[in-house]
Parts: sequence; C-alpha cells; structure tokens
Amino acid sequence: MDPRIPSFCIAGLLVACGSRPTAIETTTPERPAAAADATRAAAARSSAPVAEPSTATPPCSLDPVYFEYDSNLLDRRARDALASDASCLRAHPELRVTLVGGADERGTEEYNFALGDRRARSVYSYFTDSGIGSERLRVHTVGEEWASGETEEAMARDRRVEPRTSAP
Repeated sequence: MDPRIPSFCIAGLLVACGSRPTAIETTTPERPAAAADATRAAAARSSAPVAEPSTATPPCSLDPVYFEYDSNLLDRRARDALASDASCLRAHPELRVTLVGGADERGTEEYNFALGDRRARSVYSYFTDSGIGSERLRVHTVGEEWASGETEEAMARDRRVEPRTSAP
C-alpha cells in the first residue's frame, strides 16, 4: 500500500468538512401556487366540490368560570353558566372537555398549583353531577403559570377554570 494514500484521505476529509453546502435543504416541500390552482380547476371541471378549510364554530361555547380569592367554591353566577354549559354538553356527547384550573400569583407556586386543581375539580364535580360522563372530562392545572394580573381586577381574571372542548 502506498504510504501517501492515508494522507490524501485525511486531506480530502478536511476539505469536505470545511466546505459549505451549496443548497439549503427544506424539510417541508412547498406546493407551488400553480399546482394548487390546477387542482382547483380540475375539481371545478368535475362535479366534485373543492373542500375548503372548516371555519365552523364549535357546537358548545364554554366560558371560563371565575372564583373568589383563595376559594374553589362555585358561586351562583358560576353555577348558572355551568348549567347552560352542561345542557349543551349533554346535547353533544361527542365533545370532550379539558378543565384547566388557574390561580393568581399570590401564594406559593405549590399552593397555587393545588388551588388550580381544586378549582378544576369543582367544575368537574358540577358536570358529573349534571349527567356529563366522567370519561368525557379531564382535569388539568396550571397554577399561577398564566397569572398576569398586577391589579385586583386583573388577578380576578387569573382565578379561573377554562373549559376547552375537543372532538374525540
């Protein structure tokens, strides 16, 4: 074997490693607008309609439930809102709900995490007592993670449970 071959190999590797790529790779190829227009035109010539993105609103619009300072008790206003939400959820058994509980920034992080959980579980109990199956409900807490209030009014908005619906 020629003793110069390893030297050439090492030199070749150094040159190859030090060079810059000549093209930028993309991980998601883009579809040209002309191709999309051609697809729509072909669909228009056939009897099949082109499927447009769905902008339908969800069947149940569930509003956040607000709580008093350091409390997980549902007041009359919260129960009235939840009664309407439960009625809509009973009418739409395909919907699943994640109950996300939060707190304002007063108190320790651990305490607020537990308080957000207790608040979400209060709403969970209301829904299950109203005939919503527990398999459709999920409890999640963010504690003070979303807290942004510096005034009492802003902190009152942080003390909430947000019901988030999704299809199965």
